[in-house]
Amino acid sequence: GLTVMTIIGHEKPVARVLAHTQPAGHRSGQPVLVTMKYERGMVTALLGEGLWRWSLMERETGKLGGLFDQFWSNMIRWLVMSDDYQPGEKLSVRLSRRTIRLGNPISIEIASRSGPDPIDAQVTVADPSGKRYALVLHAGDGGRQEAEFVPREAGVHRVVVDWPPLGNKTVDSRFSVYDVDLERLRSAADRRLMRLLAQHSGGLLLNPREPDKLLSLLRRYYAATIVPRQPKYVWDCGWILVLILLWAGTEWLVRKKGGLL
Repeated sequence: GLTVMTIIGHEKPVARVLAHTQPAGHRSGQPVLVTMKYERGMVTALLGEGLWRWSLMERETGKLGGLFDQFWSNMIRWLVMSDDYQPGEKLSVRLSRRTIRLGNPISIEIASRSGPDPIDAQVTVADPSGKRYALVLHAGDGGRQEAEFVPREAGVHRVVVDWPPLGNKTVDSRFSVYDVDLERLRSAADRRLMRLLAQHSGGLLLNPREPDKLLSLLRRYYAATIVPRQPKYVWDCGWILVLILLWAGTEWLVRKKGGLL
């Protein structure tokens, strides 16, 4: 057991978990010993504290005495002496990077223990959607053969090498491709660009620390939208014209009847 255990949210695709532990209250196991290739070396992380308890063996486990020292001795030896070839493997696959950005090329090198003779192997890359790409190998340095691949999709890609001397067995490796959204990565406002945009569109750039200026502009805008009252002339109506004509006609008839005309 460990006195302190780190709860891991998810495992990296290119990481290799050597041991799991199951913390109290958790249904699924948590990685406790993880290793991963980095460049041409190896790194190992122990995600917990309390290793001193591992060397304190109880009586019923006395036959495991020395296992603690043997485990870490072998682990250190494996990390230091590990090369491109996995134990028992005749073919090695080395990637220039384990994580690359979408659109950047990745270099794949193939080498065998048999020597610098050309390797008649088939190299394919499977993207996350399952589509496979066949690569063409070219002669490289030190008897190695190289191929280059440019990923077109983000996610975990799998490199598979088929070599006749291996029989039905294949050698594979994985790398992760990530995509960078610059708009989300640089989400801070560009004040200079916003000022130019406001000036060309008839707007104004305001300081968020000066809310009174915004209220003053809103009051001015509201006052500008108020339409002043316009005078309405009563005589400029049809029924007024009819009344004037009737009044003038009646007056003319009355004057003529009275002999005034």
